[in-house]
Amino acid sequence: MQNNGKKIEITKEQTEVILGNNYAEKLRVGEITVHCNNCGPFAPITDMTTDRYLLNDLGDVVIEGTCDKCEARVARYFETGENPQSLKIAKEIFKNVK
Repeated sequence: MQNNGKKIEITKEQTEVILGNNYAEKLRVGEITVHCNNCGPFAPITDMTTDRYLLNDLGDVVIEGTCDKCEARVARYFETGENPQSLKIAKEIFKNVK
């Protein structure tokens, strides 16, 4: 996949498939290790405050949401494109989105 900066919105279910085994644990850890510009590191977001799941053109997943402490916009980046199995799934999803 190329790095042209393109991102597409995906579903939580597609995110779980790309994250693979132990996806629930990976999402949970990702949601509690978000960096907020106001609150600093480990400003949690929860499933209730995660509002977008994105896939970039490198096969990486990004979740966007709101800091549970101050309500600032935050994002968490998962480098799923480095895993060959996850990258294969991500490529398939990416190419099927119009």
